Amino acid sequence: MTRVKICSVRTVEDALTAAEAGADFIGMVFVPNRRRRLEVHEAKTIADGVRAAHANLPRLVGIFADQPLPEVNDIIAAISSSVVGIVGGLG
Repeated sequence: MTRVKICSVRTVEDALTAAEAGADFIGMVFVPNRRRRLEVHEAKTIADGVRAAHANLPRLVGIFADQPLPEVNDIIAAISSSVVGIVGGLG
């Protein structure tokens, strides 16, 4: 079965559009010094908006790279992400 992830979502509107189009996953970037990086409060707003409109789907994916594990865990907890993508490794 093919699954679709829309990555680098930065607004609730974009996330809802992806969800309505049938995306299975919505990716939010937390990698430092990246143009599309989200702050935790922005990601929480997106996560809350998607969950309010679409219950359990799509699943939220946090994208991380070379970050300390406690930082990753804090972000995951704040947005209640069920999936984590690691690029490069954890610091």
